[in-house]
Amino acid sequence: MSLRSRLLVVATLAIVALATAIVTVLQLVDDRASRELAEAHTSDHAALAALAAGGGRGTHDDLRVRAAAIFAPISDARGGYCWSDGSYVEGASIGARGPPPDDFGDHGAPPGPPPDRGGPPQRHDGPPPDHAPPHGHDGPLPPPVRVALETACKSAIAGATVDRDVADRGEVFAFAVRGIEPGVAAFAIRTVSTPSDTRWPPALGVIALATLLVIALNLHALVQLRRGAAQLADALARLEVDPRAAIERPATRELADVAGGVQKLAGRLADARARELELERERNHARRMSSLGHLVAGIAHEVRNPLTGIKLLLDGIRRREGDAKTKTDVDTALREVARLDKLVAACLGVARDSGVERTELELGGLVDERLATLGAHAATRGVTLARTGTSTRLADRDAVVRIVDNLVRNAIDASPDGAAVEVAIDGATIDVIDRGPGVPEGQVLFEPFVTSKPDGTGLGLWMSLALAEARGGTLRYRRADGMTHFTVELGPA
Repeated sequence: MSLRSRLLVVATLAIVALATAIVTVLQLVDDRASRELAEAHTSDHAALAALAAGGGRGTHDDLRVRAAAIFAPISDARGGYCWSDGSYVEGASIGARGPPPDDFGDHGAPPGPPPDRGGPPQRHDGPPPDHAPPHGHDGPLPPPVRVALETACKSAIAGATVDRDVADRGEVFAFAVRGIEPGVAAFAIRTVSTPSDTRWPPALGVIALATLLVIALNLHALVQLRRGAAQLADALARLEVDPRAAIERPATRELADVAGGVQKLAGRLADARARELELERERNHARRMSSLGHLVAGIAHEVRNPLTGIKLLLDGIRRREGDAKTKTDVDTALREVARLDKLVAACLGVARDSGVERTELELGGLVDERLATLGAHAATRGVTLARTGTSTRLADRDAVVRIVDNLVRNAIDASPDGAAVEVAIDGATIDVIDRGPGVPEGQVLFEPFVTSKPDGTGLGLWMSLALAEARGGTLRYRRADGMTHFTVELGPA
């Protein structure tokens, strides 16, 4: 079951619990009212028995006093005697002011003989204003109650009891009439309940408030859950496109923690993917370098054999008789052959990653020597060459010469007319600086056969990097302040 379904179930159970509590309380209130009515009628019957035991004859004052004595201990009850014409006399209420009236109050005064002589009193309306309270147990009966009482008294049968309940203005009056003898009856009236009596228990209010709060919290949690789930779904969709995209965190703390974890996981996956791509590029580069190394080794091997034959032929020509110019030309050809032989040996060394012989070099003097050699090429472009700094290092002279020649020649070719090329030496670092435009954007550096020169071979930078790395160093490129830097770091001394 999903969390949303569980929240809905909890809210439903809370509603059912609240409804059950309300129904239970209503039933208790109804049971209480029924029980109070039953108790009222029981009390009425006891009062009727006391009234009937005293008999229904005597003077009006005697009947009134007798009824008042019976109902005095009962605060919410009243009663007295009535006759078949509907007139009645009621005992003086305990809260009445002044002495009992000489007449029948609001229930009638006997115009003729008193009841003990057999004549029922005749009614006249209106209580004396000096002693009749306005309402309640001590005032006149409400009209519906009076009408019901008169009707019951007119139809009273000796020895029979009639129970009735009359509601008026939020009050319930339970009264009973019992016939004492023909034409005379006793009555008792008790107020059962008022609106103030049916109060809801405070505990029910607390239960209702707590239940409503639970429902509100569940609905709020449900809304936040749905909104947070939608935000997470949108975030996942954006992360599929861009793993580093910022995602909105839901308001719910738990879902916000999930969103934060997803964001971190996506970042790690992006880093892993970038590293994987970098490793793939490095592997492809290594594969290409390996293939190129085999190719260079094969070409160098094939070129070395003809060079050896040419060198032997030139040596033979030099030993034979000839003019001085021929010997000079042969010496020049032998020097070039020796240079080509060293080049082939260097290519074989790069391809095979063979060991090198290191000697102590004064880098400032070596760089000056190479700048003097390349001075003629710089003069054709009006480019000036300069060197700053120096150091002494154990290094492979041949490799350093080739790296410096490649970098300085590239710097001269990239420089505008009249610019300067600087070579700065600092410890094991040689930095070649020019004022040219730099490497075109998108061009891959240090790859063989990749060049921006129309007549270039694309092997110079690759060979320089290979020579540096084969000896524990490296070669880097950067642009700073409008200048191009190719910096070679020689290997450890």
